[in-house]
Amino acid sequence: MIINLRNVETRIKEQHQMSITEFFEMCLSDDMELSDISELAGCSIGHLRRIARKHKFSFESAKPTPMFSESNNFKLKSLNNNNFLSRQWINISA
Repeated sequence: MIINLRNVETRIKEQHQMSITEFFEMCLSDDMELSDISELAGCSIGHLRRIARKHKFSFESAKPTPMFSESNNFKLKSLNNNNFLSRQWINISA
C-alpha cells in the first residue's frame, strides 16, 4: 500500500490539531521512539523521516553521550571498572 506524504501530513494535522513540527516536538518531549511516532501517525518510519526532512526537522538528540573520561568514576585516583585501561594504570610497573 502506497501512502501519500500529503495524506499523512493532513491526517496528523487534523487528528492532533497542531503543525507537523509541533507534533514531532511533542512526541520527542514525551521520549517516544521513531517506531512509536510512526505507529501514532499511521505511517512508516521512512515516511516520518521524509516529512521531517521536508519540514527541516531533525530527530537527532541535541545532547551528546558523555565519554567515560568525563565521568567522575574515571577521574578517581584509585583503580576501578571505568578507568582500568587508562594509561595511568598501564604504565605502573609491579
